[in-house]
Amino acid sequence: MNRWMMLSLCCFVYGCGAPVLKSKKLTQRPSLKTQAKTDLQTAALFFAEKIPHSKDRSAALISIYELMAQNKHPLTLRAKQGGRIALTQVKDLWDKGRLQANLSRALLVDSLPMEAVKEAESIVIPGARTSALIQLATLFMEKEMETPASTCLMRAFADADEITELSEKISQLNKIAELFVTGSSTQGQLGAYGKIIEILEAQMAPAFKGIVSQAAIGLARVGDEKNAQRALALLGTPKQAQESTSRVILALVAHLPLDRSERLIKRLVDPYHRALAQMTLAQRFPSEATQQNAETAISEIYSELSRIKAGVKWASLIQNSQGPEKAQAWISQSGWDRENKASVLVALAKTAIAEGQRNWAVAPLQKALNIAANHPNLWERAVQLVQIAEIYFQGNGW
Repeated sequence: MNRWMMLSLCCFVYGCGAPVLKSKKLTQRPSLKTQAKTDLQTAALFFAEKIPHSKDRSAALISIYELMAQNKHPLTLRAKQGGRIALTQVKDLWDKGRLQANLSRALLVDSLPMEAVKEAESIVIPGARTSALIQLATLFMEKEMETPASTCLMRAFADADEITELSEKISQLNKIAELFVTGSSTQGQLGAYGKIIEILEAQMAPAFKGIVSQAAIGLARVGDEKNAQRALALLGTPKQAQESTSRVILALVAHLPLDRSERLIKRLVDPYHRALAQMTLAQRFPSEATQQNAETAISEIYSELSRIKAGVKWASLIQNSQGPEKAQAWISQSGWDRENKASVLVALAKTAIAEGQRNWAVAPLQKALNIAANHPNLWERAVQLVQIAEIYFQGNGW
């Protein structure tokens, strides 16, 4: 039951039952009872304290405590103490761990960060403790409190070793690594992703290939080539996990030196990914050789749609680095047939408009218009002219 349902239920019970609640015990606290008639949160607290089962009472009081802390309610301390007392009576360790995680979050809302961390660290079950620390780290990051967030993550990272169930351990380590990425902690990413690779080298399961791929990309982005290569080995051959392997290699190519990047590109099976990798190298290491390699790789893409997609990306890169004339010259000289040339020119114009370079869109659109107007197939001519007209309308008719 979430906090809003709990609050609504308590208020409903109070509204229906108030006329008949005449016991001596209740009338001994007239101030609280009177206030409960006019204040919903007080009413919720009033009846949460009467819940007989300690687990449910603790859950209700902790939820009410968090709400009261948000609103600086005068009875916040009472809700907090009631939740703590009920929590001590909960016997099941898993239930207690979940409630402690909720309490630690409420303590942070109540501007008690040290108490929040202490509460999370006191959870007995390793997985629940790790999860609570990760939750706190996330909340600290939202509040832009990077130092306590990093402290929680490092403690969670150490605790993850105690988790015995493999999938849970990997999942928690992955969450920790993702948060380290958010917090820009290179060392933290290396530690968490490296640990994932270390664990999975011993026992690999297909279900973890997505996480291994993510870990490999994360390691590549922070410059840990050695562990990224270990992750690549876990993914298997490019044919076994083509998409995952390709993403990792593309991430590595964006960071490694030229010679090692060229060796990695040879492992790429899909021509489109190979072209993307060569384009990345041409951007990072501009030379006649890398430019020629990129253009050759584009010409080797057998899928027409993928070739156009790669061609547009390359033309856009040329346009941004060498100017629109060079980009259009490449399109003219690169052997595109009539229909594809028009498609590339139209896409290049769209890219220029999207990047705020409206003037660069005029020439490719004019060339595309000339090609489309002379297309021998009437249907294709109509389709291309409509596409061009739509772009002109977007440009307010220029």
